[in-house]
Amino acid sequence: MNRTMARIGLLTFLASFLAGGLVFGQSRPSGDFENFGMGGGGGMFCPTISPDDPKLMFVACDMSGVYRSTDAGQTWSLLHLQQLRSALNCLPTFAGGRMYWASMAQLRVSKDGGANWSQVVEGPQPWKNSVITHLAAGDGAKAALLVGTADGVWLSADGGKQFRQVFQ
Repeated sequence: MNRTMARIGLLTFLASFLAGGLVFGQSRPSGDFENFGMGGGGGMFCPTISPDDPKLMFVACDMSGVYRSTDAGQTWSLLHLQQLRSALNCLPTFAGGRMYWASMAQLRVSKDGGANWSQVVEGPQPWKNSVITHLAAGDGAKAALLVGTADGVWLSADGGKQFRQVFQ
C-alpha cells in the first residue's frame, strides 16, 4: 500500500510539473522579477528596516551577499563584498545615525545609511575569530556597544575604540 501511494504521489507531481504548473501555478511571472545578484534560490536572513528611515531596508543572503534598498523594497542593490558580507549571524543595530552589523567576526559600522562600511576595531578583534551573534548599541553621548559571541560578551563605552570582556 505504501509503495502504491508513493507512486501515485510521484506521478501526480510529474504530471503537474510537465503540465506547466497546472497544480503549482506559473513557474515565473512575466517581467516582474530580475536576477541581479549571486545566488540560486537560497535563504534570506536578518531582514532589517531602519528605525530612522522606513524606506531604508537590508537583507543578508546565504551566499554571502547583503542587499540594500532605499525605496522600501521596490529596488535592491548588492553591497560590494569588501563593504559587508556574510552578515547573516545576527541582526544589525542602529544608534545615533550609525548602523552596526557583524560580518562574521568583524564588527562593521556605516554612518551613511549602509552605503559604505568600515571596521570598528582596527587590528585583532578582542573576541578573536568568534562569530558575532548579538549586537546592541547605545544612542547616548558615549556610544556604548555590546558584542556577543559564543565565547562571551564585550563592552565598549567609547564607540568601539576599546573593548573589555564583561561576561564569559
